[in-house]
Amino acid sequence: MTLAEAAATLFRGTGEVRALARGLDWSATPLGPVAAWPQSLRSTVRTLLSSQYPMILT
Repeated sequence: MTLAEAAATLFRGTGEVRALARGLDWSATPLGPVAAWPQSLRSTVRTLLSSQYPMILT
């Protein structure tokens, strides 16, 4: 899976935040490429994005 495919998979769906996250070059951030994120971080991101309530990860 390419880096772009990993981000597209994690951030799939509709919405402005998901679209912005898909378009971001995560490898240029301190978090690194989405494909290298631990499963716990990917699960948390999915939970935050699918919540009906405002949430933040600090």
